[in-house]
Parts: sequence; structure tokens; C-alpha cells
Amino acid sequence: MDKIAYLVMCHKNEQQVMTLINSLVDKYADVYVHVDKKNTELYQKLSENFNKIPSVNLLEERVAVFWGGFSQLRAIIGLIKAVVKSGTRYSYVSLISGQDLLIKPHLQFYKYLERCYPKEFIELERHAEFDARINTFQVGSSISRYKCVRGFNYCLRYIYNHFHVGIKKFRVKDIYKGGTWWTLTGKSLEKIMEYVDANPVYVNRFKHTICADEHFIQMLIKKLGIDKWICNNNLRYIDWENCKDNPKILTNDDYEKIMNSSAFIGRKFDMEKDSIICDRLIEYSRKKDCL
Repeated sequence: MDKIAYLVMCHKNEQQVMTLINSLVDKYADVYVHVDKKNTELYQKLSENFNKIPSVNLLEERVAVFWGGFSQLRAIIGLIKAVVKSGTRYSYVSLISGQDLLIKPHLQFYKYLERCYPKEFIELERHAEFDARINTFQVGSSISRYKCVRGFNYCLRYIYNHFHVGIKKFRVKDIYKGGTWWTLTGKSLEKIMEYVDANPVYVNRFKHTICADEHFIQMLIKKLGIDKWICNNNLRYIDWENCKDNPKILTNDDYEKIMNSSAFIGRKFDMEKDSIICDRLIEYSRKKDCL
């Protein structure tokens, strides 16, 4: 099997991001990093630390990313484009955030993907209650966190869901949803990027939507007919219990549950809140004899 590429989206926590990147660098993997344009200091620090490491690639073209906005999708497309244009063949490409960590050894993850190839690991389902996100004009992106704006957008979605009034950019049967984070084959991403380059109008239809990053890749996978190998599983350990908009920050109290899971990547961690869990998982991920 060819190498893996990790696509890292980050916007804060300089030391944690550097630790993450160092933990991912391996003979089995290359790392591509998008740093939020709003954090120039983080970008400069990463450039200073990784500019001489060939397997770490920092994207020069950066986007100011705002939660739920089209900007997040632009950053993801930029990462995919960088991988495809690199000319390097990757069997798998995994999109992660700067607050994720491998929770199994590198080699174990690599061998698992090798056995499973060409399965695609992404959440992909029909969730009709979320159709209004992208079939209704939504005010965003840099102001989408303000309560008044979120309230206004909620009203627009309510009208769509209850009275079927909206822009209706897409046919309902074509709308799919899943988590932002995935591990897909390089071949599938090449097909997706080929379509994106040839159809900018389709991409622009996701402007003025909410959480396009949870729909765009899923919908293209179905649209391009490359869904027959889909596993409705993104291989992530994420704890949504008692959480609404953001998953739980995992701590050392969660260590046993994480270890007992079948997942390979954990989300999400914060070294400033609990560095012990991060140190333990990074040490475990570097083990060479755990198959």
C-alpha cells in the first residue's frame, strides 16, 4: 500500500499543534496543514519548525475560517487540492483537526487500512431534518456565531422545514450528511477534485449555507457514484454525550474508554486542560510492536 496523507486543519494551541504534527510524521505518512488565516503567529511558528521537513507541507494559501461557514469548506478543498497536486500517490487521506490525536499505533492504523482497501471511511446518511441548512439562504459566515444571526438563520430553517419555503438549491434526494472528519482513498479524492475544478458553479451553490463541511463531500460521493465501498464509520472516537454543538474535551478520565474503542483517531483534546491524556496517547501511537 502507498503512504497515508493527514490533512490537518488548525487555528490555535501552538504547542499542541506542533506536538500533533510531530506525532504524525512517519515513514508511512505525510502531513498537510492549513492554518487559519486569522492566526498569523501560529503559521509563522509552524513554518519555522517544519520548513525543513519534506513530509510536512504548510499551505501558503490560507482561509479565515469561521464556524459553520463556507470558509471551512474552502479550507478543506484547499487541503485536498494540495494533496492531489503534489503528485504523490496516497492510498488513503485522513482529514483531522488540530485537536485530534491518533489513539492507536501508526503501524496498526496503516495495516488496518491496507486490509480494508478500497473501503471509504466516512459518515454518510440521509437526515431530512438538516436539509434546510443548505437549501435555505443562511446569513454567515464571520457573524454566524452571534445569537441574533443564529436566531435569524434558525427562523429561515424553521420556515423551510414547516412550510417548504426556501431557495432549494439542491434536490432533496441529493442531500446527504455526515461528520466533517473522514478517511478516504486517494483515488476517490482525485475524482472529487476533478469534478470541483470542472464545476465551480456547483461549489458556489454551497455559499450562504450552514455547515457545508458536513454535506459537501458526502453529496459528491453519491453524485459521482463512488459510494459502493462506503463504510458509514469515520473511525473516530468522539463523545457527544451531554453535548450539543461541540463534542466533549477528552481527559485522562476517558483513557480506558478510548483504549477499549475500535476507533483509530480521537477527537477532541486540549493540552491546556489535560496534557496527561495527550502524552499517554502520543507515546502509545509511536509504538512499533502493536499489531
